[in-house]
Amino acid sequence: MRAVRGSTIRIVVAGLVVLALGGCYSDPAFIDDEIYVSPDGLLLNIGIGSCNADIVVTVEETATEVIVTPSVENDSGDDCADGFLVTLAKPLGERTVVDGRNGETFDAVVSYELGR
Repeated sequence: MRAVRGSTIRIVVAGLVVLALGGCYSDPAFIDDEIYVSPDGLLLNIGIGSCNADIVVTVEETATEVIVTPSVENDSGDDCADGFLVTLAKPLGERTVVDGRNGETFDAVVSYELGR
């Protein structure tokens, strides 16, 4: 019995270490469902599932899409999102916002609070 308990404890501890390390770095992060665009179309506010982590976002603009690929470091593992502002080279216009990780598309909602 004692050997089984010791083995079980070692497995649980090893699992907790893996979970703790996983919470410190999760790459890539998810894009929240709501994306806001300023009235002039040049500023995007993107919700990213990072929970106060260090966010890095790569943006690629084409004639038809704005491809956004987020990643985070030092994620707490909690279920929350942070806003990340992206300045575009050209107004969003009719282009689609695309998650570069999985191809999911998003509609951007105009926010008159952005760009003030």
